[in-house]
Amino acid sequence: MKHLLSCIIFIFCTSILSFSQWYELNPETSSHILSVHFTDNNIGWICGNNNLIKQTADGGDTWNETNFHGGTSGSSDFNWYSIYAINENEVYACGSKYNWDRFQFNYAYSTNAGSSWTWQSSWGSSAGSWRQVFFIDDQIGWKVGTRSGNGWIGRTSNGFNEFVNSPVFDDQSLRSIHFVDQDMGWIAGKDGFIAKSVDAGITWTEIQSGFTQDLEKIFFINSTIGWAVGHEDDTGVIIKSADGGESWYAVNIPSTMDLYGLYFINENIGWACGSKIVNQEEKGLILYSDDAGENWIEQFVTDELSELYDVFFINEFTGWVSGYNGILLKTINAGGTQFEDVEENSFNYSVIKYPNPFTLSIIFEYELKQPEKVSLTIFDNMGKQINFIQKNQFGGIQQIQWNAEIRPEGIYHYRIQAGEKAAAGKILKIK
Repeated sequence: MKHLLSCIIFIFCTSILSFSQWYELNPETSSHILSVHFTDNNIGWICGNNNLIKQTADGGDTWNETNFHGGTSGSSDFNWYSIYAINENEVYACGSKYNWDRFQFNYAYSTNAGSSWTWQSSWGSSAGSWRQVFFIDDQIGWKVGTRSGNGWIGRTSNGFNEFVNSPVFDDQSLRSIHFVDQDMGWIAGKDGFIAKSVDAGITWTEIQSGFTQDLEKIFFINSTIGWAVGHEDDTGVIIKSADGGESWYAVNIPSTMDLYGLYFINENIGWACGSKIVNQEEKGLILYSDDAGENWIEQFVTDELSELYDVFFINEFTGWVSGYNGILLKTINAGGTQFEDVEENSFNYSVIKYPNPFTLSIIFEYELKQPEKVSLTIFDNMGKQINFIQKNQFGGIQQIQWNAEIRPEGIYHYRIQAGEKAAAGKILKIK
């Protein structure tokens, strides 16, 4: 027993290399997952082709079919390109539906967590498809797409059922839209197309980006700094603007690739996803940047054939990436950031853990400068969330206790969140 304990403590103190960075979830689908969106650590949605819309209440460990009856589950008539959940009940999906001989605009929304849906499949007989939907709050939102070869935008200031849809650019295929507030936003599309609005999307001004790649996703972290990703003939590009989209320049990416998804959690840290050719096979790819998108590293490459289409993070640690043939990945350590690296430095409060190592339970003690909603998340050594505790606490010295009596001995990882501050690290259970 002493020898075993010594080995465990040695591993605990010196290594975390076995800890999983990105790991696969099982949404039980072979459809391409084209969009993923979460409202918190637990409640999330995915959508894709073949009428795929699913919801999770446990961070992605299990997924439930929703009661959308516009077509049968697995029906190839419906393709859902984008999903956006405003809260745990209100969710909006958009895409296209095959009607006679063409795909036409299609959307669906639910106000009761998917128990029932309102949907519409087309306007007139023109071919078209919505590609992305985005909301700034529960009333104001936009969506972009293409109909009869022209770029269209839908805009609402009164919730899901009040979208006003109109063409805004001739001969343009719009792929992505992003707003930073109720007035300022950007759209992107084929052949390097970018346009900007400063009046809530009522009018748009085209910007000459200087690039010819099809832009699949645009993302601004504030009114000044933004990025876009795209590709052309297996040549991917990430471009950046530091002046509100008025001018753009290419940043450094590590190799030839196609890029589809993009997400930044703050001005410095972001992820992009797509695919690259490895030994003449296309593999899913995740890129990571911690220097405001100036340089990118390959953080993850899938073992199997794949393309990765969308990336979403709920905070600086926890995120999901979706892709080809039902692939869905999750990380709870930013895709590779070690938990120890954020200990206290980002929390601003000293976190005391005792006893550690522990046998039955462990107490986390810290000082709050003001009343906060505090959450404690526990993960096993494979990165799977196994416990979540949340409390409203007053300022001053506070505690949260984790009872681990039924858990086997070994290394566990914790994360404490208080407001916008977080601390994370390792703890050790022994017999």
